Amino acid sequence: GIIISNDVTSDVRDANQLQPQIKQVEENVGTLQEGTKISADSSYSSSKNLKFMKEKKLDGFIPDEDTASILNGAKGRTDNPFGKDKFEYDPVDDCFICPNDKKLTFRFEYVDITKNRNVRIYKGTHCKQCPDRKKCSKNSRDGKVIKNFEGMEEERRNMADKMRSEEGKLTYRTRSKVVECIFGHIKRNLGFREFLLRGLNGAKIEFNLACISSNLRRIWNFLNRFGTAEC
Repeated sequence: GIIISNDVTSDVRDANQLQPQIKQVEENVGTLQEGTKISADSSYSSSKNLKFMKEKKLDGFIPDEDTASILNGAKGRTDNPFGKDKFEYDPVDDCFICPNDKKLTFRFEYVDITKNRNVRIYKGTHCKQCPDRKKCSKNSRDGKVIKNFEGMEEERRNMADKMRSEEGKLTYRTRSKVVECIFGHIKRNLGFREFLLRGLNGAKIEFNLACISSNLRRIWNFLNRFGTAEC
């Protein structure tokens, strides 16, 4: 329950905060060892984050939205028989295989400037002759089109499988207990429910003080528990 990194941002997407937080952690406590577990909720799930953790050799546990729904007891998105998750991905040939056992091959790649990410496009070669074409795709010219963000489709699917394993489920439950209770402690016990200073920098200072207060109390409780606390 010790906070080793924090930030306040005006960005609406949590996914953009994972990499800065990991870098800040390393500035505070040193370089993370290979295989260090990184657990986060589904709002941090993105292909860029998966790529980042793969490059740093970190062991990520980040469910996508559908997997998070399943872990929380919901059914997930199972209603579309031609959804992307129903298409098998072959990393060797770099292609998708549809439910009717036909390939969707790589055609071209572009940069999505709005989200700053590379997108690989795959299209079917037999869509025009497929009896399920209207059920599968609304694209009258190209048939089914699938996007592979940052070329991380294999890693994305492996992550979903890992999160649904017993280790993934345990890590997901542990994260909720360890992380979410800190927010509850700061809000309820410390009474920190709103920022009083104006501007982003002022909010950062306030939240730093709240985190320091939380850490001091946590450390004091540890020392008391083992009988080493002194005034």
